[in-house]
Amino acid sequence: MQKLKKLIALPFLAIPKIYRAIKKAFKKFIRVIKDYYAELKRHPHKFYILLIINIFIFGTSFLMWRDCLAYESKSKTSFKVNTERIERRINKYSARVINHSKEVRTTPEQQYTKAYREDTGFRGYIEAMQVKRNNPGNLVFANQPNATKDGRFASFKTPYDGFRALIMQITMDMNRGDDLQTFIYEYAPSSENDTIAYLNFLEEACGSRYLSLKDIDIVHLAVKITEFEHGIRFN
Repeated sequence: MQKLKKLIALPFLAIPKIYRAIKKAFKKFIRVIKDYYAELKRHPHKFYILLIINIFIFGTSFLMWRDCLAYESKSKTSFKVNTERIERRINKYSARVINHSKEVRTTPEQQYTKAYREDTGFRGYIEAMQVKRNNPGNLVFANQPNATKDGRFASFKTPYDGFRALIMQITMDMNRGDDLQTFIYEYAPSSENDTIAYLNFLEEACGSRYLSLKDIDIVHLAVKITEFEHGIRFN
């Protein structure tokens, strides 16, 4: 209990000592100031020298402080400009990536639809195409959209439906990983067609019989199949 009392009383006991120390330091400071001014009275030139030195020190400090503020403000502005420039570049690059991704994800059917809607020449060719059953690829009936059965073959309501079904058929073979040669031997077997002449015709149009269907413009291939099947030419 006595130890606790001593601990509690310790700060109060220290206060007079702290007060005396502060008072002593203050008196010493006053004495130094008095001695300083007494020295200046005896030697006035020292006063002017010290005044000049103080002006120089404070002036230099002020100029440095002002320059630091200006540099900081300029740095912030420059950083903001650079940040905006980087953001613009990122947005521009992102837009390119997104557009490229959209192009990659475009299906052959979407390519055909776009070509049909935007290219009036191609659209006119499809609509004016006089082929039997509106079936440009001579497809066998397989419950295609907007098609009815006519013997073994599909009969479509419009040339657009028939050409679209041809695009879808080529797409299915493309998704199996077929090349042009494999595709045409399955699409036009030699028991019903002159498969060699068919393949030579498409090879001349596409570049190589060993090309994967993924590397061929499906719409272009469908046009060439229509040309060979019906003996017509697309200009």
